Amino acid sequence: MTLRAAVISGPTAGGKSLLALTVARLAETRKKPAVEIVSADSVQVYAGFDIGSSKAPAAERASVPHHLVDIRDPKLGPAARYTAAEFLSDAVRTIGEISGRGHTPLVVGGSGLYLRALLKGLSGAPPVPEDVQAALEQEADERGLPALRAELETQDPVTAGIVKPGDRRRILRALGVFRVTGRPLGDWNREHGFRARPIEARVFVLSPPREELRRRIAVRTREMLERGLVSEVKNLLASGVPQDAPPFEAIGYKQVLKHLAEGAFRGPGELEAEITLRTQQYAKQQVTWWRSETDVEWVDPAAVSLEALAERFPV
Repeated sequence: MTLRAAVISGPTAGGKSLLALTVARLAETRKKPAVEIVSADSVQVYAGFDIGSSKAPAAERASVPHHLVDIRDPKLGPAARYTAAEFLSDAVRTIGEISGRGHTPLVVGGSGLYLRALLKGLSGAPPVPEDVQAALEQEADERGLPALRAELETQDPVTAGIVKPGDRRRILRALGVFRVTGRPLGDWNREHGFRARPIEARVFVLSPPREELRRRIAVRTREMLERGLVSEVKNLLASGVPQDAPPFEAIGYKQVLKHLAEGAFRGPGELEAEITLRTQQYAKQQVTWWRSETDVEWVDPAAVSLEALAERFPV
């Protein structure tokens, strides 16, 4: 049996979560099959990382089932990393279980690596030899990760658009593939994926106009800080989560961690500005990546009401 699902994705702060909840409530109002949400967010998988990942409040998750949230213990440090292969396996199983209950699976999130795996299969790129990997690790130490990130943006802009700026492992992996094969990892992914789609999906990409998206990001960043993002990081560290835990690589958490450890920003205003800027840059890369994809439906959430958008979903 072919598994089917609807997908809501797009840049951060585009309105994905709110639309997903609206779709679920519309289905309930119309007495249609219940909607269950499958998260495709690479930070929400970690327990305790709530504010910075815009995780839905517990009350909302109680009213509409959310899957693949809080499934990893960040206290395990690097060993807690949740790979695209693990996500693919878990998401396909979860979508099958939801469909088996007669409910509607709705995949929601902006992690490009996770979604590419789910929609097109895992990469067919060859492994990077150990000597090449070691050389890249040394370069990252000597030149700094931002320099290698800039190199990736030139050589493989598609992959750069879905890899977070601080994700050392994935940046070095993509550069390694390019150095070994002379081809971008994005090309390998595109070629491989069309041979074996794990699911059939209707994909909606929410993308407000650029200035509206920038405004939304600025507002959301301020709200995160007002809700206690800095305190959340302090509490996570105090609870035993190590600084090298994977979710601390995410924008927002990375800047707060640096602020606490090094006094990198002089006050809340500078911290807010830095997180806002980095998030806006990342959102631009996310949009660029989606522009390279076919068979997606672009939606401007600023142009119509949530209810009107929800009407477009197969529920």
